[in-house]
Amino acid sequence: MLKIKYRLRFKSDFHFGSGLGIAGVIDCGLKYNSYGVPEINGRTIKGILRDAVENVVLLKSDDLSIVEDIFGREGEDTTIFRFSTPVLEERHEGRIAKSKYLQRSIPNIEFHNCINRKTNTAEKGALFSREVGPKVFEYKGEITQIKECPPEKKEKYLYYLVCGMRFVTHIGGNRRRGKGLVRLEEILIKDNEQTTPYKKIIEKDVRR
Repeated sequence: MLKIKYRLRFKSDFHFGSGLGIAGVIDCGLKYNSYGVPEINGRTIKGILRDAVENVVLLKSDDLSIVEDIFGREGEDTTIFRFSTPVLEERHEGRIAKSKYLQRSIPNIEFHNCINRKTNTAEKGALFSREVGPKVFEYKGEITQIKECPPEKKEKYLYYLVCGMRFVTHIGGNRRRGKGLVRLEEILIKDNEQTTPYKKIIEKDVRR
Protein backbone atom coordinates (compact mmCIF):
# COMPACT_ATOMS: atom_id res chain seq x y z
CA MET A 1 0.00 0.00 0.00
CA LEU A 2 1.03 3.57 -0.71
CA LYS A 3 2.22 5.81 2.10
CA ILE A 4 3.26 9.49 1.90
CA LYS A 5 5.32 10.90 4.75
CA TYR A 6 6.09 14.59 5.20
CA ARG A 7 7.27 17.21 7.65
CA LEU A 8 5.06 20.21 8.36
CA ARG A 9 7.18 23.27 9.15
CA PHE A 10 5.65 26.54 10.30
CA LYS A 11 7.18 29.78 9.08
CA SER A 12 5.05 31.97 11.35
CA ASP A 13 2.97 31.63 14.51
CA PHE A 14 -0.29 29.75 13.94
CA HIS A 15 -3.81 29.44 15.31
CA PHE A 16 -6.17 26.46 15.33
CA GLY A 17 -9.16 27.53 17.35
CA SER A 18 -10.75 25.22 19.89
CA GLY A 19 -13.86 27.37 20.10
CA LEU A 20 -13.18 27.74 23.82
CA GLY A 21 -11.46 30.34 25.96
CA ILE A 22 -10.93 31.47 29.53
CA ALA A 23 -13.42 34.08 30.69
CA GLY A 24 -11.75 37.46 31.08
CA VAL A 25 -8.36 36.15 29.89
CA ILE A 26 -8.53 34.43 26.48
CA ASP A 27 -11.40 34.74 24.03
CA CYS A 28 -10.18 32.09 21.60
CA GLY A 29 -7.86 29.32 22.72
CA LEU A 30 -5.76 26.85 20.76
CA LYS A 31 -6.84 23.28 20.25
CA TYR A 32 -4.61 20.84 22.18
CA ASN A 33 -4.17 17.09 22.14
CA SER A 34 -4.11 14.95 25.29
CA TYR A 35 -0.36 15.67 25.75
CA GLY A 36 -0.82 19.44 25.88
CA VAL A 37 0.50 20.00 22.34
CA PRO A 38 -1.34 22.24 19.83
CA GLU A 39 -3.20 19.88 17.50
CA ILE A 40 -3.77 20.06 13.74
CA ASN A 41 -6.59 17.70 12.94
CA GLY A 42 -6.25 15.27 10.03
CA ARG A 43 -9.51 16.68 8.65
CA THR A 44 -7.85 20.09 8.47
CA ILE A 45 -4.96 18.62 6.45
CA LYS A 46 -7.43 16.89 4.14
CA GLY A 47 -9.40 20.10 3.57
CA ILE A 48 -6.31 22.22 2.89
CA LEU A 49 -4.94 19.62 0.48
CA ARG A 50 -8.27 19.33 -1.29
CA ASP A 51 -8.22 23.06 -2.05
CA ALA A 52 -4.60 22.85 -3.20
CA VAL A 53 -5.24 19.86 -5.50
CA GLU A 54 -8.22 21.67 -7.03
CA ASN A 55 -5.88 24.55 -7.92
CA VAL A 56 -3.43 22.12 -9.52
CA VAL A 57 -6.19 20.50 -11.59
CA LEU A 58 -7.53 23.89 -12.70
CA LEU A 59 -4.15 24.78 -14.19
CA LYS A 60 -5.03 22.48 -17.08
CA SER A 61 -8.68 21.44 -16.89
CA ASP A 62 -12.10 22.38 -15.51
CA ASP A 63 -12.87 18.72 -14.79
CA LEU A 64 -12.60 18.29 -11.01
CA SER A 65 -13.76 14.65 -10.94
CA ILE A 66 -10.28 13.46 -9.96
CA VAL A 67 -10.53 15.62 -6.82
CA GLU A 68 -13.62 13.64 -5.78
CA ASP A 69 -11.80 10.42 -6.65
CA ILE A 70 -9.01 11.31 -4.22
CA PHE A 71 -10.90 13.06 -1.41
CA GLY A 72 -14.47 11.82 -1.85
CA ARG A 73 -17.52 14.01 -2.23
CA GLU A 74 -17.96 16.98 0.09
CA GLY A 75 -19.25 15.77 3.46
CA GLU A 76 -18.34 12.11 2.84
CA ASP A 77 -15.85 10.24 5.01
CA THR A 78 -15.23 7.34 2.59
CA THR A 79 -12.03 7.96 0.61
CA ILE A 80 -9.11 6.10 -0.92
CA PHE A 81 -6.65 7.80 1.44
CA ARG A 82 -6.48 8.43 5.18
CA PHE A 83 -5.07 11.80 6.29
CA SER A 84 -3.72 11.23 9.77
CA THR A 85 -3.28 13.94 12.39
CA PRO A 86 0.31 15.30 12.27
CA VAL A 87 2.33 14.86 15.46
CA LEU A 88 5.49 16.22 17.03
CA GLU A 89 8.47 13.92 17.23
CA GLU A 90 7.87 11.49 20.08
CA ARG A 91 10.78 12.76 22.19
CA HIS A 92 9.47 16.34 22.10
CA GLU A 93 5.85 15.38 22.75
CA GLY A 94 6.97 13.18 25.65
CA ARG A 95 8.85 16.07 27.29
CA ILE A 96 5.87 18.39 26.95
CA ALA A 97 3.45 15.76 28.30
CA LYS A 98 5.53 15.46 31.49
CA SER A 99 5.96 19.19 32.12
CA LYS A 100 3.15 21.57 33.03
CA TYR A 101 5.69 24.39 32.73
CA LEU A 102 6.39 23.52 29.08
CA GLN A 103 2.68 23.22 28.37
CA ARG A 104 2.03 26.69 29.79
CA SER A 105 4.98 28.20 27.91
CA ILE A 106 3.90 26.96 24.45
CA PRO A 107 1.28 29.55 23.48
CA ASN A 108 1.63 33.28 23.08
CA ILE A 109 -1.40 35.46 23.78
CA GLU A 110 -2.16 38.21 21.28
CA PHE A 111 -4.56 41.09 21.78
CA HIS A 112 -6.41 42.74 18.91
CA ASN A 113 -9.10 45.32 18.43
CA CYS A 114 -11.72 45.64 15.71
CA ILE A 115 -11.18 48.66 13.48
CA ASN A 116 -14.11 50.61 12.08
CA ARG A 117 -13.31 50.88 8.36
CA LYS A 118 -15.31 54.09 7.91
CA THR A 119 -13.64 56.01 10.72
CA ASN A 120 -10.39 54.02 10.79
CA THR A 121 -10.56 53.98 14.58
CA ALA A 122 -10.80 51.19 17.14
CA GLU A 123 -14.31 50.20 18.16
CA LYS A 124 -15.15 50.39 21.85
CA GLY A 125 -15.51 47.08 23.68
CA ALA A 126 -14.15 45.13 20.71
CA LEU A 127 -10.81 44.10 22.24
CA PHE A 128 -10.26 40.36 21.97
CA SER A 129 -7.45 37.92 22.69
CA ARG A 130 -6.31 34.64 21.18
CA GLU A 131 -3.66 32.00 21.72
CA VAL A 132 -1.15 31.32 18.96
CA GLY A 133 1.34 28.49 18.66
CA PRO A 134 5.06 29.15 18.06
CA LYS A 135 6.52 29.00 14.56
CA VAL A 136 9.37 26.77 15.78
CA PHE A 137 7.01 23.78 15.88
CA GLU A 138 7.49 21.01 13.32
CA TYR A 139 5.07 18.14 12.86
CA LYS A 140 5.40 14.78 11.13
CA GLY A 141 2.44 13.74 9.00
CA GLU A 142 1.32 10.76 6.98
CA ILE A 143 -1.15 10.03 4.18
CA THR A 144 -1.97 6.34 3.76
CA GLN A 145 -3.78 4.50 0.99
CA ILE A 146 -6.61 2.50 2.58
CA LYS A 147 -8.46 1.30 -0.55
CA GLU A 148 -7.20 -0.56 -3.60
CA CYS A 149 -7.19 1.15 -6.99
CA PRO A 150 -5.66 0.38 -10.43
CA PRO A 151 -1.91 1.17 -10.71
CA GLU A 152 -2.42 3.80 -13.44
CA LYS A 153 -4.98 5.64 -11.29
CA LYS A 154 -2.80 5.38 -8.19
CA GLU A 155 0.05 7.01 -10.09
CA LYS A 156 -2.22 9.87 -11.12
CA TYR A 157 -3.65 10.33 -7.63
CA LEU A 158 -0.14 10.38 -6.21
CA TYR A 159 0.95 13.03 -8.70
CA TYR A 160 -1.88 15.37 -7.76
CA LEU A 161 -1.47 14.79 -4.05
CA VAL A 162 2.24 15.60 -4.13
CA CYS A 163 1.73 18.69 -6.31
CA GLY A 164 -1.03 19.82 -3.95
CA MET A 165 1.27 19.39 -0.97
CA ARG A 166 3.80 21.69 -2.58
CA PHE A 167 1.05 24.29 -3.21
CA VAL A 168 0.15 24.55 0.48
CA THR A 169 1.35 27.82 2.01
CA HIS A 170 -1.08 28.48 4.89
CA ILE A 171 -2.89 26.39 7.50
CA GLY A 172 -5.25 27.51 10.24
CA GLY A 173 -6.98 30.80 10.93
CA ASN A 174 -6.01 34.49 10.86
CA ARG A 175 -4.15 34.28 7.56
CA ARG A 176 -4.70 37.99 6.93
CA ARG A 177 -2.67 38.66 10.06
CA GLY A 178 0.20 36.56 8.71
CA LYS A 179 -0.55 33.48 10.82
CA GLY A 180 -0.15 29.88 9.72
CA LEU A 181 2.56 30.28 7.08
CA VAL A 182 3.71 26.73 6.45
CA ARG A 183 5.54 24.38 4.11
CA LEU A 184 5.14 20.64 3.68
CA GLU A 185 8.71 19.40 3.24
CA GLU A 186 10.80 16.22 3.20
CA ILE A 187 8.02 14.47 1.29
CA LEU A 188 8.78 10.77 0.81
CA ILE A 189 6.61 8.22 -0.97
CA LYS A 190 6.77 4.60 0.09
CA ASP A 191 5.00 2.02 -2.07
CA ASN A 192 5.50 -1.46 -0.66
CA GLU A 193 9.27 -1.54 -0.07
CA GLN A 194 10.26 1.16 -2.57
CA THR A 195 10.88 4.75 -1.40
CA THR A 196 10.71 7.63 -3.90
CA PRO A 197 11.48 11.37 -3.43
CA TYR A 198 8.56 13.62 -4.37
CA LYS A 199 10.47 15.34 -7.20
CA LYS A 200 10.53 12.15 -9.24
CA ILE A 201 6.75 11.94 -8.98
CA ILE A 202 6.30 15.52 -10.21
CA GLU A 203 8.73 15.03 -13.10
CA LYS A 204 6.46 12.34 -14.62
CA ASP A 205 3.58 14.83 -15.09
CA VAL A 206 0.71 12.37 -15.50
CA ARG A 207 -2.04 14.99 -15.78
CA ARG A 208 -4.91 14.26 -18.14
